[in-house]
Amino acid sequence: VVDDTRGCFAALTLWYGAAAVHLALTRPGPAGPGCPPAAVGRLLSNAFPLFVSSLLWTAYLTGNRWLCAYVSGGAALGYFSFAANIAFLFVGSVATICQIYYPEVSRRTLAGTLPRRRVLGELSVVAIGLGIAAATAELAVGPLMRQAFPTYFPAVDAVRLMLVSAAPLALASWLLPLLLAVSRTPWTDCLAIFAGGFLLLAAGILCTAPAGLAWQAAGCLPGAVFVLGACLVRLCRASVLCRATAAALSAAAMLGVVIAGGTALLSL
Repeated sequence: VVDDTRGCFAALTLWYGAAAVHLALTRPGPAGPGCPPAAVGRLLSNAFPLFVSSLLWTAYLTGNRWLCAYVSGGAALGYFSFAANIAFLFVGSVATICQIYYPEVSRRTLAGTLPRRRVLGELSVVAIGLGIAAATAELAVGPLMRQAFPTYFPAVDAVRLMLVSAAPLALASWLLPLLLAVSRTPWTDCLAIFAGGFLLLAAGILCTAPAGLAWQAAGCLPGAVFVLGACLVRLCRASVLCRATAAALSAAAMLGVVIAGGTALLSL
């Protein structure tokens, strides 16, 4: 009915608007009908850091496309965006799963009963598993793209290298909500994590642009590693992780990156 992307935005606006009205009218709780304005204010105040972090997270995940548009444009931008969409799908799927995990960890952290050794084991398995999952996707993406998206097959190497940076970002998507739940300075944490991450992302893409599309995708890795590392450092400062636990988890995450990166390089 509506041409170009305006139809997509119109559909999203209607969907979100209808969902908001439905929840406001039917769901009992602090934001239901007849709720005192003070309670609504407290709800908005408590939720605002999470809203800002989600906005910054989305801006970071989509920022590589804007940078590619600045340095490349044209067909290269289309191929790069295709690769970025696949990486976004990988990270988003893992972030959805973590919504089941982090409320219990957050509750135990605030209560002082968090079993750190068990959490370290679980997150280490996740970190290495993400590297293996990314490596598996890198091996499968060539035949799949040749059959399903032959027009975008020139982007296959960019997809493989982009998936390397998706592994640490997917782990960061598990840690960031936990950090916001326990941090006393969520604003400072968000700005420090994403400002540094975006600067490294920009530097990586701008520096690798002369080498071609695939290496622009590889340029996303420094920013992704920084975001994960900054989350771990902030969790140490919040006393959720000790230094030894953070170091062990960093080693597991880097092993996952090596697995994904080695597979990507061998597949080029």
